Amino acid sequence: MKQNALINNIVKIETKEKEILRNVLLVFGGTVFLSILAQILIPLKPVPITLGSFAVTLIGLLYGRKLATATILSYVAAGTAGIPVFANFKTGVLFSPSGGYVFGYIVAAIFLGYLADKGFTKSYAKTILALIIANV
Repeated sequence: MKQNALINNIVKIETKEKEILRNVLLVFGGTVFLSILAQILIPLKPVPITLGSFAVTLIGLLYGRKLATATILSYVAAGTAGIPVFANFKTGVLFSPSGGYVFGYIVAAIFLGYLADKGFTKSYAKTILALIIANV
């Protein structure tokens, strides 16, 4: 299957080693990006509104299914391991009211990444439709 994710059209790779290095750096960078945007929030109880959802949709559309899923799973693993990456610099929120959103991040990344791989990002209408469905 030819992947049409935007990142593959931006960064051209010649060797397998460079592709692996690129993917590792993209996953790390995406995890840091999501961690930073998760700290920009409107404090509500019990679940704050953050820019984490925006970061997840952007990562899903740019990276494609495999890289987006790896990035979000790395984010979840970092927060579960005790690194304060979740909103309000919290850790281990998977079994709190915010946990549903974190699990939703994984589903949204897989869904949007899959659509990006299928070429949905080449049309504004299809991209907007995919974003609406993913946010629902």
